[in-house]
Amino acid sequence: MAHSTLLIPACLLLVLGCVEPKAIAPVSPMSPSPLVVEPASAAVTAGQGADFKVRTRDGSRPAVTWEAQGGSVDASGHFTAPAEPGTATVVARAYGGRSASAAVRIVAPPRGPVTVPAKVWAGARGVKASVPAQEGATYAWKVEGGVLKGDARGASVAFDAGPGPRVLLSCRVVNAAGQGLTASLEVPLVPGVALSVDPASATVTAGASTKFGFSLDGGTTGEVKWSVREPGGGTVDASGRYRAPAVPGVYTVVVSSKDDPSIRTSVPVKVVAAPTGAVKGPGRVAAGAKGLRASVVEQAGCRYAWKVTGGVVTAGADAPLVSFDAGEGPDLELVCEITNEAGDSFQAKLTVPVS
Repeated sequence: MAHSTLLIPACLLLVLGCVEPKAIAPVSPMSPSPLVVEPASAAVTAGQGADFKVRTRDGSRPAVTWEAQGGSVDASGHFTAPAEPGTATVVARAYGGRSASAAVRIVAPPRGPVTVPAKVWAGARGVKASVPAQEGATYAWKVEGGVLKGDARGASVAFDAGPGPRVLLSCRVVNAAGQGLTASLEVPLVPGVALSVDPASATVTAGASTKFGFSLDGGTTGEVKWSVREPGGGTVDASGRYRAPAVPGVYTVVVSSKDDPSIRTSVPVKVVAAPTGAVKGPGRVAAGAKGLRASVVEQAGCRYAWKVTGGVVTAGADAPLVSFDAGEGPDLELVCEITNEAGDSFQAKLTVPVS
């Protein structure tokens, strides 16, 4: 028994000595996570600052160094823009050569002032106001003492002035970086201008002329400008004398204040054809003949007045067709005075022998 007990450990040692140890595979280091700069892009007002941060894709916050191409950036990631608009790049660098960047657009500060015409009249319509236009900026206008017209979200706006004594304009300008400025202007209103024309309407024979007068209350110069609205509608000189065209129709004479062209009034002018025509009647009549007739061509808007020398009008003295009796001769004369709407007259005549 003692002998067999001694053999077993020896065998075990022999077996264990023949087993080779297993190799352990080397552990690879994890690849570093890419960097992300936040925000990835930004607009910054010239001379102003913005804060940038950096993280890895897995959310950790590595230690980095900051660089700026255009402007400057401190160790905390605070970027300061240069004084002039343009572009810049903010770069974050981490250990191992990893880097990430953000694009920066440098924009001008929001600008004023509000500008308007040198004189704004009480009650004026369509007055223009503006602030300097800036790319990417937004605008919001307000007015007190007047009414904004159309879109009030641009660099310029139109407004109607109230009765006065002043208008207060303001425009909130916000640049692409979000920096805002409110530009305001108080506009004293010049007392309003009242303009009228005499006569208020006119009828003129084609090719003839007529004179208009005006009344102007307010303004500084007391001067007006005359014009004709329709092309080919005649002419009007600086004194208000209008000459009608050759073609009948309805035209418009316009008069405006030289101080404020938005103050204007107009006059409708009806241009009518000149009166014309010839008397048509018998070539010869018997002495004492009754129920004779004569006529002229009817013209729209005209008036007629007949006279018979050497005879008697019996009917139609104010119409294009007249009835008359002949006298004893030796002849009679028919006269028709034709008057158009402008008051211009023409006499048509016919002499008829009486036998």
